[in-house]
Amino acid sequence: MTGRQDIVVSNDQIQVVINRQNSQQPQQLYRNLQRLGIRNVHFIPLLEHDRNGILTEDSIVFSRLGAVFK
Repeated sequence: MTGRQDIVVSNDQIQVVINRQNSQQPQQLYRNLQRLGIRNVHFIPLLEHDRNGILTEDSIVFSRLGAVFK
């Protein structure tokens, strides 16, 4: 990680950045949100490019994104 916050909570809504790391454990992410009583979630896929236009190591791979919402 590069110091980004993965979860932002405001006004009874939560925004969760889906990155390569947390996309590897979608069930754990879901359970953690349930345990916190979170009901309104906005998922944001992290797509960050380096200077050469290549996805950074933290960015989610689209093949994993489908597994998160399965």
